[in-house]
Amino acid sequence: MVAEGKTQYYFIRLPRSMPNIPVPAYLKDGTVKRNHKKSGRDPETGHISIRHKGGGHPQTFRIVDFVRAPVSQENEEPKPIRDKVLHIGYDPCRSGRIALVAGDGSTKMKIISAPHEMKVGDVVTASRGKPQSIARLKPGDAYPLAHLPIGTLVYNVELQPGNGAQLVRAAGTCAQILNKTETTARLRLPSKQEKDIPLDCLATLGRVSNIDHKNRVIGKAGRNRWLNRKPKGQTGINRTLWKKKRTFPQSTHFLGQDGGSSSSMSLKSVRHFLPLFRTSLLWACRASTTTMTTLETLNFDNLALHSLPIDSETQNVIRQVKDACFSLVEPTSVNNPTLVAYSQEALSLLDLPPSEVKRPGFVQYMSGNKILPGSQTAAHCYCGHQQGYFSGQLGDGAAMYLGEIINSNGERWEIQLKGSGLTPFSNHRDGRKALRSSIREFLCSEAMYHLGIPTTRAGCCVTSDTLIERDKDYTGNVLKEKASLVLRIAPTFLRFGSFEIFKPPDPVTGYQGPSAGRADILHQLVSYTIKTFFPQISTGDFQSPEEHYLAFFKELTLLTAGLVASWQCVGFCHGVLNTDNMSIVGITIDYGPFGFLDYYDPNYMSQASDARRRNSFKNQPELCKWNLLTLAEAIQDVLPLHKSRTLLEDLFDSEFQRCYMAKMKLKLGLLKKELPTDEKLITALFDTMEKTGADFTNTFRCLSDLTPKGCPSSKSDEDIIEYLVSQCVPLQGLIKAYSTVLEWSQMIAMCREVWKSSPNVISHIEKEADKHLLEDKRRRDKIEQLKESTQKGKEDNDRVLWTQWIRAYKARLDLECDQLDAEEVNKERVKVMKANNPRFILRNYIAQRAIEAAENGDFSLVQTILKRLKTPYRDDVEFYQTTLYEAASTYSSSSCNNEKTGLFNSPDTRKTNLDKLPDDAFNMRLS
Repeated sequence: MVAEGKTQYYFIRLPRSMPNIPVPAYLKDGTVKRNHKKSGRDPETGHISIRHKGGGHPQTFRIVDFVRAPVSQENEEPKPIRDKVLHIGYDPCRSGRIALVAGDGSTKMKIISAPHEMKVGDVVTASRGKPQSIARLKPGDAYPLAHLPIGTLVYNVELQPGNGAQLVRAAGTCAQILNKTETTARLRLPSKQEKDIPLDCLATLGRVSNIDHKNRVIGKAGRNRWLNRKPKGQTGINRTLWKKKRTFPQSTHFLGQDGGSSSSMSLKSVRHFLPLFRTSLLWACRASTTTMTTLETLNFDNLALHSLPIDSETQNVIRQVKDACFSLVEPTSVNNPTLVAYSQEALSLLDLPPSEVKRPGFVQYMSGNKILPGSQTAAHCYCGHQQGYFSGQLGDGAAMYLGEIINSNGERWEIQLKGSGLTPFSNHRDGRKALRSSIREFLCSEAMYHLGIPTTRAGCCVTSDTLIERDKDYTGNVLKEKASLVLRIAPTFLRFGSFEIFKPPDPVTGYQGPSAGRADILHQLVSYTIKTFFPQISTGDFQSPEEHYLAFFKELTLLTAGLVASWQCVGFCHGVLNTDNMSIVGITIDYGPFGFLDYYDPNYMSQASDARRRNSFKNQPELCKWNLLTLAEAIQDVLPLHKSRTLLEDLFDSEFQRCYMAKMKLKLGLLKKELPTDEKLITALFDTMEKTGADFTNTFRCLSDLTPKGCPSSKSDEDIIEYLVSQCVPLQGLIKAYSTVLEWSQMIAMCREVWKSSPNVISHIEKEADKHLLEDKRRRDKIEQLKESTQKGKEDNDRVLWTQWIRAYKARLDLECDQLDAEEVNKERVKVMKANNPRFILRNYIAQRAIEAAENGDFSLVQTILKRLKTPYRDDVEFYQTTLYEAASTYSSSSCNNEKTGLFNSPDTRKTNLDKLPDDAFNMRLS
């Protein structure tokens, strides 16, 4: 410490990049806090005037600058004040942290309230004017409310310009800008109250630091008293139970029946408290009702918009969005929105009760006609490799970011409206979605969740009287359909393609990312992703940034491998596994031309226009691995490609195989022993299913009826084999399935279109031509072989193949029971198999039945099917027979010729007439 005149100075130790500077003692040590309120001291002198009343500990506090920027004089241009953070410290009189700052380029110092995540060396700006760029605002900056976007989180809010911050100053708190008028901004305060503040009042961006302050341990009643928390009531139980024992009233209402001073109460005396307890409970229930989350009180956070760059251009026109991750846009309204269906389980993630769905305003918010208070709508910019080739900027062409909500459990959920209208990424489309595709996404999102597969959720589906034009069969016959929307919910909708906006010109297609060369934004995006969605990595101890990023890539590789293994085990085919459809947190996103396997065909494609069969069912693991490699190339500026590629090669295949085999063993009930022959047994099962055309879902489900040696059985092996044979595609159906290939005229037309847009791609297509020609030859040979057979011959051959495999499977089950209680082992096996092999899946014709009913104004079937999808592993034959019997017979052609492969699992169900089936009956997929 040194002295300079009459002012004492202290030197504080700063980072090496900054010199040590003297700090006035009043800033470092604080000044004496005179707190005479309720202390028994004279308010003028501080002398004790009333004995035994106490006055608390002597305290010092630091003088904080809550004004930040003075009010400008008339005709004077407001000047920004930039301060550099020198030190962040603790003030015993404040719950939040404080920051010592100095004017940029000067030595004049002051203390300000530190926002969450402020660091030494940061530069913060305060001004009464307009910020230079909304996209560059950061926590700690202070500006008038008039210049801050709706949805922004703020603290240290003024009530009158120039009077200094008076609201939202406690640790971890923040307010949110809900909306604005010509003169005021409405803020939701930490108390959930809403208050109108003049637009020219200053507010600081972010939230107050020390957010864990609310989680401190009180430990004892005395600490509550130190915090000045004590009973306020003057009468009744609240006051009486807190008073000293000797001051209790001598009444049997509060003490024992004898009126003595015993601290215990008799059962009879407790009865006197019951009316009070009932009253307290009533008020508690009323309080909980009034504080229940509503559409207007959703706890929006919108962290992505505060952490990532936003496009400075606000005009909603189709363009290349450069140097930004989001573009601020608003949804386009629709006429007469109507609720089709909703998932209460998904909405509960946002803390929304069922009563909110029944409100008239619900569909107005969920159709984009009204903006949720606290929401900030935007479209996300991303690129993508489509069909293996870089396609440049894609982005949210029909979806819109509504914001991020923190629920009561502290979970972060991003919400989107799909089908909400034009954005800068709409690419000459209308930004709308039809009712059929919206219902399919709504149902499949919830179906996948209840199957136990990581996925986005669907809160509701809304349709309208607004008409859009669609050629749903791609025949040139354009029809008018109703514009519809889906509320999508996920931790984040960031995807692999989000990191491709920085890609330089592609040598094959010539396209480049709109933010090519902006490595600074790439660092910002990767750091935000890790910190927000991989906190265990963010807080890990790593020797270098590269190790930090490599740990993130490793975790994503594990998540993606496990995800695609789950798809393969339920027979789910995504249909469009491009990099723009792969989630950065390892969940299933973007349900387009998806499909579930009916009969087992490893070459099954849910997207009929996939000429190269790139997105076939069997290719999904390899495609996911390829997409991860593409992501590694996209982030090589922060993580060297050789490191990420080596990790991918070493890790993905082994992790996929581990997850896949673990799930398959559960599906087959192989629980007790690990045998090297298990993989061969599983391979033989799929080989038999492919040769016989067996139904994927029903085959696995019925295997739980098999019993090993020494266990009682209600069904014989012959009964099960006959059932399996009955679940196989008939001969003509199998021939039609193998015959579904693209017409050469279609192929030539597609190649011409590719040649016009990207001539360099043709040479790459030629490299794959030989492989596809060989595959076509194999299919044609199979067709010729099947044509030489008969239906009876096929059934006899199917029976032989299934008998052989069942014999091998039973022998393996017998080994499970070796030296164990066979019946107990079998009970456990059956239970596990039924919990891992669904009885009910979203087959295409089931979805189509709901779509056609909804198009005719009947939405009840959508909600009914949703209810059944919530329990996919439960046996519920009555539901099938009473609710969807007609659907099974009417739409069996869109999944298989056999009704049993749809909703019915009983062997005596009648078969449909093959002569009435269309040529594409066994490959019909709804896009």
